Amino acid sequence: MLIITDDQITHLSALSQADFIGRADRLLRSRFEEAAAVPDGDLNGPIEVLTDKALGYGLVMEPQALAYIVTGWLLGLEFDAEFPAARFMLASPDYTPAEKADWLENWTVRMFKLLAPSSSKMGG
Repeated sequence: MLIITDDQITHLSALSQADFIGRADRLLRSRFEEAAAVPDGDLNGPIEVLTDKALGYGLVMEPQALAYIVTGWLLGLEFDAEFPAARFMLASPDYTPAEKADWLENWTVRMFKLLAPSSSKMGG
């Protein structure tokens, strides 16, 4: 019988989170010039904060969490507190995580076009 200790599970979880943060970092850098200009490693902290918030809203699948992270990059780390529509949708029990992520992607495009067509709050 294979026995996995709590320490091993914690270690594997940390490795998995580090891998995800790396993928999110690469995504931001590949899509946004401002992110590409940020020194290596400096996006990790904000990505961790946004990941934790995404998980809190039930966005547990990687594409769902990435939708949240991209929105945080474009509209700021506290977009969920600053924009009532986002706060309502994310906190609503009436929508599935997939529906929330789809809505967030569409809403973010609309909001970014209206509010900040050439820069992000998180990146400068």
